[in-house]
Amino acid sequence: MAQRHIPLGYRIQNGNAVIEPVSATAIQIIFTDYRKGKSTYQIAKELTEQGVLNANHEPKWHHGGVGRVLENRKYLGDDFYPTIIEAELFDAVQERRNMQRKDLGRLIHPNSFAEQTVFSGKVYCGVCGKPYRKYIEHCNQPGEKTRWRCKQYIKNHAVHCRNIPLLEEEIQAAFLSAVDFLVSHPDFIDKVPKEKREPAWQVLKLEREIQRCNDSEEYQAEEIIRLIYERAKAQYQSAVVHDSFYQTEKLKAALKEYGSIEEFQPDFYQKAIKKMVVQEDGILQVIFINGVSLGIQAADYQEGRKNHGKNCSCSKEKYRGHTSETRV
Repeated sequence: MAQRHIPLGYRIQNGNAVIEPVSATAIQIIFTDYRKGKSTYQIAKELTEQGVLNANHEPKWHHGGVGRVLENRKYLGDDFYPTIIEAELFDAVQERRNMQRKDLGRLIHPNSFAEQTVFSGKVYCGVCGKPYRKYIEHCNQPGEKTRWRCKQYIKNHAVHCRNIPLLEEEIQAAFLSAVDFLVSHPDFIDKVPKEKREPAWQVLKLEREIQRCNDSEEYQAEEIIRLIYERAKAQYQSAVVHDSFYQTEKLKAALKEYGSIEEFQPDFYQKAIKKMVVQEDGILQVIFINGVSLGIQAADYQEGRKNHGKNCSCSKEKYRGHTSETRV
């Protein structure tokens, strides 16, 4: 693979794509700022003012370049590219971009991403950390069946990850059970995991140092680049941990809008869920957008089960709730 084809944020080392820290931090800032409400024009202007290099190694950005970064699915990570952007942040950005396109009257035709199911990028394996994918067994044959399995279920033509398969109805039932619990226990919504906050003064200090270097006649370009990277890193870390209150309010608004529901609503799922983690013992860890999580027991998860959908034995009386986010 030629170097010019490597997306911004990566570089090739020993034949493998590795994260390039400075530009990867810029990518994270772009996604975070856009999610917080900044326009692609505003982001491009700020990147140019800060001297951040674009994919052509020039300190000049345009809104179109920012838009291409925001739509690049390689940042989610795959077998070749390491992850730079988490699925929850990427999905939130795509949702905002689609809403803006619709408002402007130029919603694009559905593409491969838009046509993906509501669970794509939301359900993860608790064994190896990879996302779950939709598999069709006995395709176009009698007995055709759709299941969700770990992305690593088959690797190099052999079974690799043996975590449990799930029917869509079981994922839906786990979500409905978790929602029922929050509706009947509203105080639980505010039990957000405590996170370390990055002090604002650190960002301000770095900005003063950058300004001092710019004003000096003897400044060194390498020092300014280092300070810009440190400031971007501090801004990103601060932005990530400071939106728990905002996400909690969004979750409360979604619960108020939909309430306790009997049937699965895809829009509600997208608004409320950060991710779900599938454990080997049949526990589906349902993690809401503000970090609050509930473990739902899907008791009847073995191969050959006969009941699913409305008869799924995901018990609404059996919860394993806690507020520490499961890492995948």
